[in-house]
Amino acid sequence: MREVVRRHTVAVAAVVSLVAIGVVVATVRGFVPAGVLPRWPALVHAAPTINVGLSIVAIVTISSGGTGRAPTKSASIASRW
Repeated sequence: MREVVRRHTVAVAAVVSLVAIGVVVATVRGFVPAGVLPRWPALVHAAPTINVGLSIVAIVTISSGGTGRAPTKSASIASRW
């Protein structure tokens, strides 16, 4: 499974992104029942802070060059493109 995802990284990222956007749009338009949504005010108020933290971690990870592991053969081939 891991190799399939690695070979199709762009497609997997696109699908995951579209699903996430679809869930957000469905929730905003009221298609998601209210009973499914969280009812913890503390969690709802903490969500922006959690999002900022995750964004900072993502930016630092991307800026530092990725996973911190040694490049694999497939990574060196991909870097030529």
